[in-house]
Amino acid sequence: MIISIIGTHGAGKTHLVRRILELLPEPIEQHKLYQAWDNIAVVGKYSGSACGGCDAFNWKGAADDIEKLVGELHAQGKHVILEGIIVSAWGMARYERMRDLGLVAIHLSTSRDDCIASVNDRRKARMGEKYTPVNPKNLDSKFNGLYKGVEKRRAVGIDVRVCDREQAFEVVKKELGL
Repeated sequence: MIISIIGTHGAGKTHLVRRILELLPEPIEQHKLYQAWDNIAVVGKYSGSACGGCDAFNWKGAADDIEKLVGELHAQGKHVILEGIIVSAWGMARYERMRDLGLVAIHLSTSRDDCIASVNDRRKARMGEKYTPVNPKNLDSKFNGLYKGVEKRRAVGIDVRVCDREQAFEVVKKELGL
């Protein structure tokens, strides 16, 4: 199974995965792109800043490299978790290829206002009084685009579950048998 956590900036994607990581023992493998246990792999970086996941991978071709890595980890018999804006914005062709590997897309239903507040809180923590608030129009565009993607993904047979943060945590725990 591949679990893709989808949501806009501030939706709680990285926070959700960090909560799952707290339930797991020390990984048996630490790689610069993922952590792995016997039957679970988490792709992305989760130390340091508030933002994490696959968004730390910003080289040209990163989306292709992530997809290839997910396929390799899946072929090893691992359940794979991944998240980030880079993953949320993947095109339909990539999601369709992943569908055939058992993709479950968890779309975080965090409200627009909560997303804006979360991003602003992160900016304040990082930049102090010199922070600039998020541009709501920019976030609105991404927010609305992701919601349109839910129906597109469902139309091609992808299991998309729209959940609030707590429901998403419970779904991921259940799917992984934690």
